[in-house]
Amino acid sequence: MARRQQEFPEGGRQTRERDDRELLETSAAQALLTAALASMGYVLHSWSLLQVSHRPGAGVTGVYSVEAGSGTPAPAPAPAPEFLCITTAVVPVGAPGVVSLSGPQRQTLFAWAHPGDPLLPGLAWATDPKAVSPALFPPPDGCRIDRRPVSLRTASYRPLRRAVLVAEHDGERRYLKVLRRGQAGAMGNRHRLLRDAGVPAPELVDVPGEDVVAMHAAAGRPLAELLMRDGAAEVAPQVLVNLLQELPESVLDLPRRLRGARGCAATARARPQCFRPPRDESMTCRRPSTIWSVGPTPGRWCPRMGISMRRTC
Repeated sequence: MARRQQEFPEGGRQTRERDDRELLETSAAQALLTAALASMGYVLHSWSLLQVSHRPGAGVTGVYSVEAGSGTPAPAPAPAPEFLCITTAVVPVGAPGVVSLSGPQRQTLFAWAHPGDPLLPGLAWATDPKAVSPALFPPPDGCRIDRRPVSLRTASYRPLRRAVLVAEHDGERRYLKVLRRGQAGAMGNRHRLLRDAGVPAPELVDVPGEDVVAMHAAAGRPLAELLMRDGAAEVAPQVLVNLLQELPESVLDLPRRLRGARGCAATARARPQCFRPPRDESMTCRRPSTIWSVGPTPGRWCPRMGISMRRTC
């Protein structure tokens, strides 16, 4: 069962989401972080905002790097969390590790320690190097287990929706896509459908992680990278046409996905600044990471999650 979102008229919803975003983006979030950690048995020392994910109509989620210590003279019951997430979105009622909070306008928010995302059951497994190592890089038959470090890096994380991690070992690379419950099977089937038709989709790797799709790196360079570099000037349009023609007829039977297009209008109303043309083509929009120190421990700088969440075993 999931908590039901409060119903607001269109204008009221936009105002509420703007207020929620301001709450999670500013120093006002400190009270929420303090309360969340206190319920887990810790005291907040310092924190920094890593990212804010806003899905108009679905909620706002902030991701924070935190430094915390035991709230009592006794040792903490477990290692203090390094990352906390706070959301106004719908989450399952009674989800393990989720803390309910009350905002300054009496709105209900929920917090959890990463990687305990309540809608991504495989995230804890996918962020554990010791767990993913034998699944992604098994030793050859008859060889003892290779204990050289496996590096895990979070490439992207959209709270409550999905995450992509990169695992590297001895010059090899694998990708992990962590999805919502029940979605991994459909994505795996799409990959197999394309590969069976000769389309160069990445080869999958069987893993025990729940709702996790693992795969080898695809050959070549990502099209998105080429587009961002120079508009893919060296890619002949016919190459893309040929690739489309290789798609099997059965892809026409796959479910249509219109959610992104349907959400454009709501996104434009909620964040009009994203759709305004820049006054100068050389201008870029960057918001520096902000640091707050709330105790004797000085605040630490922490880059965006994709860079900071790197672990080895």
